[in-house]
Amino acid sequence: MGDMAETFRYMREEIKKKKANQLAESSAIAKGFTQHTEYHFSTMCAGNRLDWWPSTRRWMYKQRLFYGRYDAMLGFMRNREKER
Repeated sequence: MGDMAETFRYMREEIKKKKANQLAESSAIAKGFTQHTEYHFSTMCAGNRLDWWPSTRRWMYKQRLFYGRYDAMLGFMRNREKER
C-alpha cells in the first residue's frame, strides 16, 4: 500500500509542476486580459465575457468550457469576432 501512496504523491507533484509551467508560459503573454487572481483572467470577445484559467488551459465562453493552448484560444476568439 505504501507504493501506491508514493505513486499518487509523485503524480500530484508532477501535476503541480505542469500547472506552474503552463501558468508562467501563458501569463507572460496575457495582454489585453483583466487579471482577477494569479490563476484567473478575463476579456470581452464578440460582446460576451471570456474567462481564462491559464494553469489548466481552460476557458469559458457563454457558459461552455473549452480546453486548449493559448494560440487555440486566440483562434477561437478570432472566429467568434468574424461571426459577429
